[in-house]
Amino acid sequence: DFEIERWKGFAELETRYLAALAKRGKADRIVAMKSVIADPPQLEGIEKIVIAYVLDPIPAMKQLLAKLQAKSEVEVVELVPQLLTLNSQLSTSQIFPCATAAGEAEKVAEIFAAVKPDEALPALCVADAEEFPEIQGALQAKGLKVHDPSRTPLVTSSLGHLVEQVSALVRTRSYNVFSAFIRGGDVRRWLCAELKISSEEYVDALNKLDNAQAKLLPEKIDDIGPKTSGKLRAIFEHVDVTLRKKGLRQILQSVFREHVLDERDPDAREFAAAAETVNDLIDECFAPNLPNFPNLPNLPMELFERRLKESSYSLEPDEGDVILTDGWLELPFLDADELIATGFNEGRVPESVVGHAFLPDRLRRGLGLADNESRAKRDREILRLAVQCRAEGAVRVSFRAIDAKGDVLKPSRLLFDCADDAELVARVKRFYGVRAGTEEAKAADLPEKWRLRLEIPPDRKPLEFTSPSSLDLYLRCPFTYCLKKTFGEKEDDRAEELDPSEFGNL
Repeated sequence: DFEIERWKGFAELETRYLAALAKRGKADRIVAMKSVIADPPQLEGIEKIVIAYVLDPIPAMKQLLAKLQAKSEVEVVELVPQLLTLNSQLSTSQIFPCATAAGEAEKVAEIFAAVKPDEALPALCVADAEEFPEIQGALQAKGLKVHDPSRTPLVTSSLGHLVEQVSALVRTRSYNVFSAFIRGGDVRRWLCAELKISSEEYVDALNKLDNAQAKLLPEKIDDIGPKTSGKLRAIFEHVDVTLRKKGLRQILQSVFREHVLDERDPDAREFAAAAETVNDLIDECFAPNLPNFPNLPNLPMELFERRLKESSYSLEPDEGDVILTDGWLELPFLDADELIATGFNEGRVPESVVGHAFLPDRLRRGLGLADNESRAKRDREILRLAVQCRAEGAVRVSFRAIDAKGDVLKPSRLLFDCADDAELVARVKRFYGVRAGTEEAKAADLPEKWRLRLEIPPDRKPLEFTSPSSLDLYLRCPFTYCLKKTFGEKEDDRAEELDPSEFGNL
């Protein structure tokens, strides 16, 4: 009953949303897509559409192509590569189980460090993004440079922080934002150049500002600006005029007019990447053809601030001998002769979405959307392609037993595709023979006469029922299990060193 009411609420909200769009002469993107699929347009001059090995086509695309093929003379051709080799599965020797991300990163670093200078580097696929910092550190320890493909939130950069301050000043004229704004290095250099004041005079003006702020306790710029004098008054007036008369892009151009970028400097390259993202955001949110709402004059700036918090940027790799990293879905496009894939754990490969609040897996399957089953099929095909188009043994994968939080991870189900049962047994023993949580070698065997003769399970009383936690305890340490379950010992004597009384009690 709760689910029924919830979905009725969604339906009512959707109806109101579509009505509001229709009132403004617009249509919802999904509704527009459905109308095009129901009655696709005639494609003049197109005789054939080629689908070149798309592993996970969008269901809407498949429906549209089927309608086009039935409605017109357009021919739809799907290309699947005919691979000549029969080597479609990984061998057990190509899979490297590791205990932790650190151990997995060390394994990757050893492989890359062993490559000779005149040989091509393998391609590196990081299926689990959480592992990248460990891999980056291990490679740098070997003297190897690696490119970080992840995207950086724009607001965490120095430019993004400054842009956030400018947009907040334009919209709210907050004194606290103004105080932080004029203390930034870039703004300080800009104001000193514009007003022709020295660094000492600027510092003196900031000291006067702090004294005035302690007396007036302003909330807005206008609460304190007119009550200042000298260089401080000039700073207030220049910032105020700039905010009132210039647009966001013009303000930033003024601040960074003298900023010189050197492409060899990583900080300069990061600034350029962030600036390009900011430029695109300004084009998007302040476009001249956007609708005008008289009752919402600050809507473009509010939209810009929201998009600013959501945006991110990425850096292009350095030139030279840099190891490029790719994600799992980029693997079919890598042309290297050798391939190393890390993070091959269940939930990462294949990716699984469990417990989605709005679209459970069963509902996604019913609606023809991508679900866990289709993702598994896609990822199995990606792995098959990667193995078949390379020489035997050229693809190596690794996974880890626990994550950074100490939670146990499972090997990917794709790694259990074997030729026969004997290889499956050997593979399972290899996968689960790793000591989870440590990279230490196994302890040396103690003398046989020291070995405890523990019952399996202890037969003090018939064992008719056991809980999963008890079974887990026995698998972890049969001796502790024997103490607790057979002799009823309640104490936890796993201290590093026992004091005399604890030893005596034990």
